[in-house]
Amino acid sequence: MPALRFKDSRGKDYPDWEKVKFKCLYSFKTTNSFSRNKLNYVNGKVRNLHYGDIHTKYQSIFVLERENVPFLNLDIDLNSVSEDAYCKEGDLVIADASEDYNGIGKTIELLNLNGESVLAGLHTLLAKRNSDRIHIGYGAYVMACNIVRQQIMRIAQGTKVLGISIGRMNEIELPIPSKKEQQKITAFLSPVDAKIEQLTKKRVLLKQYKKGMMQKLFGQEVRFKNEKGRNYPDWEEIKTGQVFTSCTNRNHNSDLQILAATQDRGVIPRDETGLKIQSSSKSIVSYKVIEPGDFVISLRSFQGGIEYCKHLGIGSPAYTVLKPIVRIDSDFFRFYFKKEDFISRLSNTIIGIRDGKQIPYGDFAAIKLNVPSLEEQQKIAAFLSSIDKKIEFVVEQIKHAKAFKKGLLQQMFV
Repeated sequence: MPALRFKDSRGKDYPDWEKVKFKCLYSFKTTNSFSRNKLNYVNGKVRNLHYGDIHTKYQSIFVLERENVPFLNLDIDLNSVSEDAYCKEGDLVIADASEDYNGIGKTIELLNLNGESVLAGLHTLLAKRNSDRIHIGYGAYVMACNIVRQQIMRIAQGTKVLGISIGRMNEIELPIPSKKEQQKITAFLSPVDAKIEQLTKKRVLLKQYKKGMMQKLFGQEVRFKNEKGRNYPDWEEIKTGQVFTSCTNRNHNSDLQILAATQDRGVIPRDETGLKIQSSSKSIVSYKVIEPGDFVISLRSFQGGIEYCKHLGIGSPAYTVLKPIVRIDSDFFRFYFKKEDFISRLSNTIIGIRDGKQIPYGDFAAIKLNVPSLEEQQKIAAFLSSIDKKIEFVVEQIKHAKAFKKGLLQQMFV
């Protein structure tokens, strides 16, 4: 029995839990395999649940009007789609492919579809209730509990990409209490999910606010004033090469930590990325020294912008290491290098294909920048950093709420 249980209205225990095979509770129906280029967020008649969105953004208790779900393009012929293939409230949609065990079998339960037509799409399994033993809302929680997750991870197959089959899913066992106890479990956990959803929305709104303020600040639509309430000097147009030089210092004894450029955390120790990469002593000799305050362009993971470094270490010889040659506010340029128009201009300087891609320093150095005085740089950076701190605080709150939910699941399920 679980460590945490509910009582009935008379204060007595509900009946013992049972282990029931998935196929005795749910039946699988057909899904489609439309790729992202068949979807849009503007208009359509039918919504489509893509496995990538199940991995990254949908809440486990799915309410359509709270989620941003794409439409199938209007030119797609759906005449051959059977009625059973359309999602109904109480259905489970399961991601049947993932690059890691944490994502394989991730499940959402459709609580409210707002009267719209919805299909389960690429790399998903659609499971419909074939028994009245399951209370709507309980399915998402039981699919997230440890005993079920462990079974799903055991049946997953593949090397680079993991997959699960309908046949194997049918045989996993779900811990099932009485329907009344299911209702109490669902009612108890729902507010925790609501808190996670609220915090997630807050994070999205803060990110949108930051993006909007960056556009206004760098577009000079919003300006700061100095301590006397006067305007700072006009922004100056200069070339990137007047601010940064390319550094190829390899003067190290290979005893410095190895650094890696990441898209979301800047340049950090490679050990903190979770990547299992081995570097030979021979290759490390060619690594470049990277110092705090340097910026790094990594073409291997390049999706836009330039990454800032706060650590001392060495990095791949494929990195372009940029060192300031004039006095700047590094945080200002950390934000400046993430501007969409700067990323676009930087992308236009890329030459080569695949692993041979590079951004010649001469092309980078020729990019024109529009920058304010050092004092205004500092004020802009401080303002945007304060938003980042708020976002980081909300992210931590989300982590704590999810950990709290995970702890409850461990106590409430067999």
